[in-house]
Amino acid sequence: MKKIIICCLIFAVILALPAKDSKGDEEKYPQSIRESTGIHYARARNYYRKGEYSKAKAEFQQVLKLAPEHQGARRYLKNVEKELTKHRNRKTFWGRREKLKEKGRLAQEKARYRQPETLKRKEVRLKTQEKRKEESEKIKQLYEEGKIYFQRGLYPEATACFGKVIELGENP
Repeated sequence: MKKIIICCLIFAVILALPAKDSKGDEEKYPQSIRESTGIHYARARNYYRKGEYSKAKAEFQQVLKLAPEHQGARRYLKNVEKELTKHRNRKTFWGRREKLKEKGRLAQEKARYRQPETLKRKEVRLKTQEKRKEESEKIKQLYEEGKIYFQRGLYPEATACFGKVIELGENP
């Protein structure tokens, strides 16, 4: 019985003592402001998740007006600003693209941003194209010769021609 009475007294003393942390918060912000801040913050996060960044921005700013040191609102507001900037840039790019398309200047604009092909690269590309063309013509010619030799019954000559065709075909 003594233990129960002692426990009750200790419990009564604990309840009678004010909590230090909660009293400090209550002094800073009255209950109504804290509730209002919570409502705005929840609403702003909901807008943010939906991708309605301009509405979210307004709500987070309202939270910061009520509680200037609200760290969550500050972080979210930075993210909202980033998303709005991305959206503006994307909108500007596509709007510009559509205007150019309407004027028929899209191809010119694309060409402007491509790297110009240097003369040396162009020369090398043309030479390789010519070389491939010559090789393919040579392969066709050897193949036709081999067919003629085969039809005449000259099998060793036909075999030699077909062997050369295979060699050239393997090493383009």
